[in-house]
Amino acid sequence: MNYCAVVGLTRRSEGYPVSFVKWRVRQLMPKLRLVRGVVFHVSLAVCTVGALADDPLPNHGSHQGTFRGVPYEAAVLTPGTGRVHFPISSADPRAQKFFEQGVGLLHGFGYFEAERSFKQVILLDRNCAMGYWGCAMANWSNVDRARSLIAEAARRQDGATEREKAWIQAGVAYFSRDASTKRERWTILLDDLEEISRHHPEDLEAKAFYVWAAWRAREDRVQGVNTKRVEQRFAEIFEAEPEHPAHHYFIHWWDGPQAARGLPSVDVCGPSAAAIAHMWHMPGHIFTRLNRYAEAAWHQEAATRVDHAWLLKSRILPDQIHNYAHNSDWLIRSLVRLGRAGEAMTIARNLIEIPRHPSYNTPQRDRSTSAYGQKYLWEIPLQFELWDDVLALEGSPYLDAGAVSGVSVERWRALGVAAFFKGDESRLRQCLARLQDQPPATSGATEGSRSQVAKAPAAAATKRRKTALSEDPPEDRAAPAIAELRALVAMNEQQDAKVVLDLLGRSNDIPKERLLRYHLLLEETSQALVLSKQLDDDVIGLHLKLEAVLAFQQQGEAKVLFEKLRHSAAMADENLPAIRRLESLAGDWGMSGNWRIAPGVEGTRKRQQVPESMGPLYWKPASAAHLRLTDALGKPVDILEEHAGRPFVLIFHLGSDCAHCVEQLQGFTAVLEEYQKLGVDLVVVGSQPSLKAESPDKATTMTLFTDPGLEQFKAWRCFDDFENQPLHGTFLVDGKGNVRWWDVGRKPFSNARFLLEEGRRLLRW
Repeated sequence: MNYCAVVGLTRRSEGYPVSFVKWRVRQLMPKLRLVRGVVFHVSLAVCTVGALADDPLPNHGSHQGTFRGVPYEAAVLTPGTGRVHFPISSADPRAQKFFEQGVGLLHGFGYFEAERSFKQVILLDRNCAMGYWGCAMANWSNVDRARSLIAEAARRQDGATEREKAWIQAGVAYFSRDASTKRERWTILLDDLEEISRHHPEDLEAKAFYVWAAWRAREDRVQGVNTKRVEQRFAEIFEAEPEHPAHHYFIHWWDGPQAARGLPSVDVCGPSAAAIAHMWHMPGHIFTRLNRYAEAAWHQEAATRVDHAWLLKSRILPDQIHNYAHNSDWLIRSLVRLGRAGEAMTIARNLIEIPRHPSYNTPQRDRSTSAYGQKYLWEIPLQFELWDDVLALEGSPYLDAGAVSGVSVERWRALGVAAFFKGDESRLRQCLARLQDQPPATSGATEGSRSQVAKAPAAAATKRRKTALSEDPPEDRAAPAIAELRALVAMNEQQDAKVVLDLLGRSNDIPKERLLRYHLLLEETSQALVLSKQLDDDVIGLHLKLEAVLAFQQQGEAKVLFEKLRHSAAMADENLPAIRRLESLAGDWGMSGNWRIAPGVEGTRKRQQVPESMGPLYWKPASAAHLRLTDALGKPVDILEEHAGRPFVLIFHLGSDCAHCVEQLQGFTAVLEEYQKLGVDLVVVGSQPSLKAESPDKATTMTLFTDPGLEQFKAWRCFDDFENQPLHGTFLVDGKGNVRWWDVGRKPFSNARFLLEEGRRLLRW
């Protein structure tokens, strides 16, 4: 069956007259009739200018602009967000519960969900000044938005207590335009929080936010932070509430050379706010500092599982969670330190499977899931000498060469290194040639970003952009890779060691582990021994230290290192080349049976296995909600059933009054044939009533699907519970009924080309 789209515009809206839309419809109809199997459900609004003249435009709510924005869905009370007590003035007792939930989420750096809770406070009590204070604190790093929100709190403070007014005024002062430097902001906030504590010594939250601000001030190198007072405040908090989520800040405070002083909080931090992933993550900082990598990995896995449990409930993209990618990065690094390379690689691949979004997650964003996935895709097998795994990436769906500047460089470099260690000189030379053919790729900027730099006004250019346009551009990223592969070619040609070392010296970014291996191959044992002392005491570091001292004929030191490895390598994958060599060495030294010593239990809790009940270990797409609609002829249609085995893009649009929706549909129409070639249909659901209509030449009868009752909008979470209005939504649903990608918001997603390429990538799995 063929379905055609007709977008009607019954009044002038943002420069689109009726005549324009009629012309556009006539222009599109012939193209649409050529497309088979594409489902287009669009509303045809029937209304007059006068009927809507006094109403806001679709999705243009009546509330102030500072209240708008993500998150859109109403909050629910969730156990495990922290034991906090922060009384506020509100006529609705539910507002108190949501407010304290929001404060607990602030302590756990769950800013996205914290704002949801504070917005729920405002929804329950529009005049609750502290609800706006909470929204401001959830945006503390977004000063412009926070300044507007704290101003709303100040306008409503007449009904607040003196204590609440002090909190609001502390926020006003912190976000003030007059306090321009970090030092001024933190100093003002610390003084104001001290003043609140002086007048209200029972207020633990003033003390909790004080230690947070003191830690942040120290991180920003503000001089004069009173260390003794900070430690005193911690003692007061934990004496009054032993399970207060301020354990998070205590760990941050001691995350450094004195990490052992943070141990009292490692067993309390996660349970103190068990629903917040970052609270489980934090003890890993202390354990990593103390080389207790098994316990660090346990906490990072717990954090990842809790994150995934929250994602399944909230239906938001992973990179919308503050620190999701950061937690994943630490989990991979912890597993690598233990020699659990297989698990680390599985998680790296899972990060690549996560949907990409231009606002949250692209390989160009250094701390996104995409960037971490691509980074570890090459690093892990190279680090563990898994040369076959490196070579197997060629042609893999996980290989995303060209997605970001430098990826192609790392691709050919990694393949060349693997080819060298596999003895494939021909392939090594091919990789070197491909590297030498690469266009200059400087400072990680993409072609798109360099184009934007060229167009940027000089007055608005940032320091980074100025660097990109300077007369002395950053060094070509391919240069170190070329130098390394040239050194490997020289080694194969048995050239003088000085020539090889000179080339290696030009490659200033070779990981120390790999560089040490090169020095051992060159029989530069002294330099290998020097490099070994710079490595960590993890599985790979200890193993390479052992190889260096053996090459230097230091048998006594070798046996000391081997004893450490018996413990450190207890959880390492058995198939690793390093583990096989260690097993052989153990046999040479007369050790029979398993030479590795099972890990003991450190701390007060056993950490051998993270409970699956905390959540799934890997991110997976969620199943689509039901999508049942009635067409213009009154026929019910189950869209998921109709598209079984065939993916489709689902668009929720707000009708003919929304010019942005018109633009969106035009954008998707422009690449409609390419979607069809990919095997992806297009389904559009409108929010306004529809009528049966015919195309201008009466050759094709239209079927119009709409959702005027907004049941499907709500089921797919395309609805702002705070503004009580439908939202734009765009989804990619695969043939199994799983939602692989989505965007929900006040503006429709109009980058049809991006979603086309993202769909091409995601549907490979």
